Amino acid sequence: MLLVSTFAVAAVSAIVPLVNIEVYLGVVATQLDVTAHPARLVVLAATAGVAQTLGKLCWYLLAARSMESRWVQHKLSAGPRRHRFDVWHARIVGRPWLSAGVLAVSAVVGLPPLLILSVVAGSVRVPLVLFVPTVVLGRTVRFWAILAGVGAAFDG
Repeated sequence: MLLVSTFAVAAVSAIVPLVNIEVYLGVVATQLDVTAHPARLVVLAATAGVAQTLGKLCWYLLAARSMESRWVQHKLSAGPRRHRFDVWHARIVGRPWLSAGVLAVSAVVGLPPLLILSVVAGSVRVPLVLFVPTVVLGRTVRFWAILAGVGAAFDG
């Protein structure tokens, strides 16, 4: 039941910024015996990481799809917006390691916010084969650190 609720909270928190998965995991960690079940933390962190990625993927796909709308195309038709978009697009497309690095830092540290980067990644079409594994791994690391850190603080 804990994995299902963690998955649900993580997925919702990825879409609705007011729901905070970190607080949820912190509370869960206070109830776990971290030293007795270290593998449980990895499974819980990975569950939250996958769910968060699925939620961020919604933002990614929404942004990618919105780039095809007439309104966005009109806004990007000329002028400084088009230039800025083209510059960022060229930076991202030409440097997959840069894209992966920025996404990984965002997924682990939270700066810049992953929700914003998910939208940017979708709009400049960062390849899904880069976006998905990077976010899953980064979020899993972040959530494991929260679970292990809070859990260790409450074990002692």
